[in-house]
Amino acid sequence: MFKASKIIFFIVIAGLVACSRTTPLQDSMQGMAKGIKTIVKAQAHEDKEAGLALLQEHIAIAKLQKVRPDDQEQFDEGLTKIEACLAKLATAVASKDDEQIMAVLKELKKIKQHYHEAIIDEPQS
Repeated sequence: MFKASKIIFFIVIAGLVACSRTTPLQDSMQGMAKGIKTIVKAQAHEDKEAGLALLQEHIAIAKLQKVRPDDQEQFDEGLTKIEACLAKLATAVASKDDEQIMAVLKELKKIKQHYHEAIIDEPQS
């Protein structure tokens, strides 16, 4: 009885570990979110640069990912818009224009929301 309980316990734990793994796309999305948070919370200019670098690193990873074939075109379109937004953000960070940085982050948030609703939050068949 004890041995059977032990086996069931390990099967459950193995299942939980398998379910908790993330995909490279999920990891890149989390990395982008961390980059945005870093910029928003940053007091020092160097921290804003670090947040921007993190965003750029993770957008590069996201670009390599594939989604459902029906969503790929829209996914790529969203990433292109995000990249354009990141170019504006890089300019704002380089010029140390905090007001512009926040405006670009607001624009980035709108793009993210639009594409999350269109691709991620759509009903799956």
